[in-house]
This record gives sequence, structure tokens and C-alpha cells, in this order.
Amino acid sequence: EKMASNVDQIVAVLQATLSADLNQRKQAEDYLNQYAYSKGHVVGLMQVAVAPQAELPMRQAASIHFKNLVAKGWDPRREESARLHEEDKATVRANVLEALIQSPDLIRSQLVECMKVMVNADFPEKWGDLMPTLLQYLATDDVPRVYGAVQVIMLLCRKYEFKDKDEREVLAPVIDAAFPRLLAM
Repeated sequence: EKMASNVDQIVAVLQATLSADLNQRKQAEDYLNQYAYSKGHVVGLMQVAVAPQAELPMRQAASIHFKNLVAKGWDPRREESARLHEEDKATVRANVLEALIQSPDLIRSQLVECMKVMVNADFPEKWGDLMPTLLQYLATDDVPRVYGAVQVIMLLCRKYEFKDKDEREVLAPVIDAAFPRLLAM
């Protein structure tokens, strides 16, 4: 099962999904379905999506598969549904923000969709270091970092938009830090 997380292997499989040969395409799609929830696969997809050395169509394909897998398997509504390994989710949480910042718009838009699912499911209970990381990014002069942080803050604001005041308290520190920073830009 470990082989499913190999970046080169995933690139090769994604390449095959774009093949003119129907059999090759079908095999590749079967492989992606078969290994979708195997340990390390979702992390491998994220790695390909953000790999600067991979060709953009491969990165885009990886980011779309990654987004679909996160949408289905991150926090499935039904108990019996397939779900991603907790260890993989922890790895994704630890790296997705950096991935978002380093990526071109084509990839970033897919990663933002993933962040939405992850924020809604995991913040704040399972994602305690998200706030400190966002605050750290806001404090830099690195425009992509500030922009990435702002995109995630917008997702957080959307999550809490219709919640009552007590629930929204969790946002106070980031709003206190973000708004003066944004006004100063």
C-alpha cells in the first residue's frame, strides 16, 4: 500500500488518466479509485499538486483529485462512509497553508476549496495551530503569505458568519491582528 504515496507513481498514473488509449485511462482511473483511501495517497496528491518540478496539467489533475478526496473523505456525514486516515489528515493540515501560498492560482483555487472543508470540520478543535500560523503570516512583509492568510481568514469568517457572539469569540484574536494589518497595506 505504501507505494500509492510515491509522488512519481502518482504523476505516472495521472499522466495515464489523460492517455489517448482507453484501456490505459481505465486502468489509471481504477488505480486512483482503488488507492483513494489508502494511507499516504491523499498526501501524495497534495505533494504532486504543489511540486514545482511537475508539469502544470499534472499538478492541476492532482489538485482536483485531492479536492474531491478531501470533499468526500475528510468528514463524511455517514458513519459507514470511507474516510481518510487521521495521520494523513494531520499531515495535510500541517502543510496545506504553505501549499496554498506556494501555488499558482490554478492550483490555489482547488486548495482553497479543500481549506473550506477542513476549516469547517476541524477548526478550532483539531486545528489549534491554525490561528498562530495565520497571525505569523500576517506579521510578515511577504505578500503571498499575507494574501494566503487573508483567504483563510475569509473562510473562517464565513464559517462563523451566522453563529452567535459566544461562538464567534474564537475569531477575535485573528480579527484584532488582521484588520489593522490589512488597513496598513
